[in-house]
Amino acid sequence: MTKEERALARIIFHKKVLASDGQAYEDLFVAIMQKACKEFRPVKPQGTLGDRKNDGYDPTTGHYYQVFAPEDASKSTAAAVAKLKADFAGLMVY
Repeated sequence: MTKEERALARIIFHKKVLASDGQAYEDLFVAIMQKACKEFRPVKPQGTLGDRKNDGYDPTTGHYYQVFAPEDASKSTAAAVAKLKADFAGLMVY
């Protein structure tokens, strides 16, 4: 890949990240992780159990991933922090 192609790829990626929110951002995260880590396994919500606060994991390393991408991230940082804490606690219980 040439220097110009890398620069263009960075611009396209940056635009895609900024344009994604909510489920689209989580879908982008899963697509990237599946390319970057062959062992990554996305978790889809299962009825009333949901996803158990786990959006994906790597069974070989024991790493679990939580993705938070609200429709409007600028609305409430405090709500984002509260959700992060609650989701992490829920994941630890599971």
